[in-house]
Amino acid sequence: MKQHRFAFANQRPTPASDLDVSPLISDASYYRAIGMSADVGLLVQSMDGRILWANETYAQMLVLPLDKIIGRNPLEFALSPENKPSDAEIAAFKFKPHARGKSRVSIYQNQRGNGEDFWVELHVSFDKIREYGDVAITVTREITDHITRQMELTATTAKLARLAATDSLTGLSNRLNIMNKMAQALAAPKRTGRGVGLLEIDLDHFKSINDGFGHSAGDAMLNQIADTLRSVISKDDIAARIGGDEFLMLFPNAKSLSEIEDIGNKIITLNDQTMQINGAALQCGMSIGAAFAQEDRLSPEDLLKRADFALYEAKNGGRDRVAPYDKTLHARQVAESHLADELRLAVANDEIAFQFQPIMQIKSGAISSFETLARWNNLRLGLISPENFLPLAKSLGLLAAIDFAALRAALDLKVMLNANGHADIRVGINGSAELLAHPTFFDTLISEVNARNLTPTDVMIEVLETVVFDDISKNNPLVQTVQRLHDAGIATHLDDFGTGHAGLTHLATLAVNGVKIDRTLTQNILTDSTSAKIIAMMFELCRDLDLSTVTEGIETTEQAQAIANMGGCAIQGYWLARAMPAPDVINWLATRPNVSARITSSPIAAAASPRY
Repeated sequence: MKQHRFAFANQRPTPASDLDVSPLISDASYYRAIGMSADVGLLVQSMDGRILWANETYAQMLVLPLDKIIGRNPLEFALSPENKPSDAEIAAFKFKPHARGKSRVSIYQNQRGNGEDFWVELHVSFDKIREYGDVAITVTREITDHITRQMELTATTAKLARLAATDSLTGLSNRLNIMNKMAQALAAPKRTGRGVGLLEIDLDHFKSINDGFGHSAGDAMLNQIADTLRSVISKDDIAARIGGDEFLMLFPNAKSLSEIEDIGNKIITLNDQTMQINGAALQCGMSIGAAFAQEDRLSPEDLLKRADFALYEAKNGGRDRVAPYDKTLHARQVAESHLADELRLAVANDEIAFQFQPIMQIKSGAISSFETLARWNNLRLGLISPENFLPLAKSLGLLAAIDFAALRAALDLKVMLNANGHADIRVGINGSAELLAHPTFFDTLISEVNARNLTPTDVMIEVLETVVFDDISKNNPLVQTVQRLHDAGIATHLDDFGTGHAGLTHLATLAVNGVKIDRTLTQNILTDSTSAKIIAMMFELCRDLDLSTVTEGIETTEQAQAIANMGGCAIQGYWLARAMPAPDVINWLATRPNVSARITSSPIAAAASPRY
């Protein structure tokens, strides 16, 4: 490689440490031109760092005169006091030459003579001056603007990363961040006897606070609860808000399930205090599921499922408590997981059967309709109650599929009824929120009706009052669907009426044709005067609103008589008939006993009159 030579006439070799080559370079027009025209700082340094020559650009960059630079090591004047090495370290400094001609690049923060900090990029290469030996050639380029932009970009990127990982209301982590941290914790090698702990927290009846005191009060409560969670975690733990009133707490280095459970109980104790929010004394309980994992290859989703399963147990067990995911819960989850797989297969293979229970008009004794009820005869477990498998179907997203199958079965029964001289009997199905919200529900219903040469008036839809009463505004898609059904001539009844949180006056707002009184009120009608009064008042209100009533759960003649005396329209229950397969319906209609005669001749009629 070609070497640069500083060759000056009549000069003898001088030790580099004693050499000031500034006059020599200044006298050489070639080097003077380079030094004056360069827009970067140029230095020639001895191997112990002392500056032998510097151009004016470097002096201007440092805001120092050249005579304060020549002969000194930049470590003495170019760094801030807090970054400056000791005198001993400067005296011991030596360049460590690398391949000659090859530049080494470094970036440093320097300080000018006026105290201003700035950033430089140093390119250091090594060469030999024939008369003076090895030297370091340093090119100094100021890059303050570049570094400032880079630091701003880094800060912005970090801020965006924090925002992307943070819940905007509480400042806790969000779902995405804690799930990522959970994946890292589960994948990391476990210390002996340690594992990953998780708490899933759900506030009990938080909606009532939002509804009763406003969202500002709800937000204030969420922030206070977030502070409570922060108070019980260590630096390695993470608390996150993953939903409206749902929280997760991750413990990457947990000792045991009992330790996680104890933390959960501590949180409940701390939360069991009245909070002063917007001048009101508020309190909100919480249910907590605790899970702990030590096994390898467990996914974050699986650990969350364990905590979620335990949370469900806590809610079922009375709320405001911690439920641990222990061996007992694990065995139950495995069983439910197996049952879930079987239910998916049963729905896919059309193995859900349907039976039909009649509804009778009290005055005439005529059968006015049949309600369609789902039945699942599991090959392994036998007949499973709808109360057990329908909630499972809902959690699996299968409820709409079952409801569509029920619709087809009901319409097929209606065709059979018409063919056997019972055109005046309607068929009804239970419309879940999932069915009403399904984008093709209404069109599919009309299409299935038309395909069988039936009319919309042949069909009745029963809807749980809790499905639509959360929001009865016209903007609610479910309310809009109920209105479309009504406009098409399809009767809609509110099912299990009297058990939800709806106001009776809302009946005038919704496009419904009637209500179905829940069996929990009916079963005590003869012994509980309060239940009797409630039912009687419902009947009176429905008469005023021109709405029909169906009272379910009638199991005795005395109950039927009481409902008749109160002014009920129709009844349903075991007293009339149990649900039956479609092939049995026609025969039952032909041979059924005249139970309406038992009502009018019952001796309990007078005594069962409602007590207002």
